[in-house]
Amino acid sequence: MSWNPIAKTHWLYDFVVANPPVDSRTIFSTFKDNPFLSKEYIAALEDMKDRDPAKARIYYYGEWGLNPEGLVIKNWRAEVFDGMALARQGLEHRCGCDLGFSDPSAVIETFYDKKNKIIYVCNEYFKRGV
Repeated sequence: MSWNPIAKTHWLYDFVVANPPVDSRTIFSTFKDNPFLSKEYIAALEDMKDRDPAKARIYYYGEWGLNPEGLVIKNWRAEVFDGMALARQGLEHRCGCDLGFSDPSAVIETFYDKKNKIIYVCNEYFKRGV
C-alpha cells in the first residue's frame, strides 16, 4: 500500500502508526527516493515549500498533515473574467474530476496561467450522492 499521509485523523494513521498489523512493515520514502520524476515535477515540489507549506509538509517532506482543511487553497478571490479571452491568450485549458458517492463528486473546468501561477475556474460541479 502506498499513500501520502494526509492527516492524523485519516484511518490510515491508526492502521499504520497507532495500531499496525503484527506482521506489517512500514517503509518511509519521499519524492527524493523516486529516480523517475521529471525535473518539472521536482521544481513544482520545491516551489511548494514556499507557496503552500501545509501541502509541502505532506508531499515534500512526507510528514502527516496537521489538518485536512489546511490543504484548501486560501489565496483566492472571485472576479468576473472572459473565458474565451483566456483561451485566445493561449492559457492551458484543463478539466478534472473526482468521483465519489459518500464523498462529494467534483468536476471542474479551468484555465491555467503557468507564468503567473494563476488558476481561473470557469465552471464547477460539486454534489454528494451522485
